[in-house]
Amino acid sequence: MRGKCSNLKPETATNFTRGALIKPTSWLNFSFDYYYIKKSNYIAANPVSTTDVAEAYLANQPLPAGVSVTPDIPDTQNPNAPVRPALINLGYINTNKVETDGVDFSVSANHRLPGRCMTCAGSARSVQLM
Repeated sequence: MRGKCSNLKPETATNFTRGALIKPTSWLNFSFDYYYIKKSNYIAANPVSTTDVAEAYLANQPLPAGVSVTPDIPDTQNPNAPVRPALINLGYINTNKVETDGVDFSVSANHRLPGRCMTCAGSARSVQLM
């Protein structure tokens, strides 16, 4: 990230994973994995509307915290007109937290058939955002 976001706190995360690999035969594998992730002070895009910021800028009202506006070049045809916003930078904010957990399951089979080696694999995933 470029620039300085002095109001941002660093994200912190807690992660937990556990899994098992089961090989009932030399050609068949099952794997099961569970994971849990919790991020505190999650950094996300500022949800402020660019329309609201442009309207506040044009009305000479204060801009929301962390938001900046780069003005456009003045209109030479109408020098008394307000200068339009050329670029609105909404920045980032810290949200409370994001939590997710899920389960991964996969199965893999590798068996030699007459004249060929055949591999079959499949997987499934269940993810929950809390």
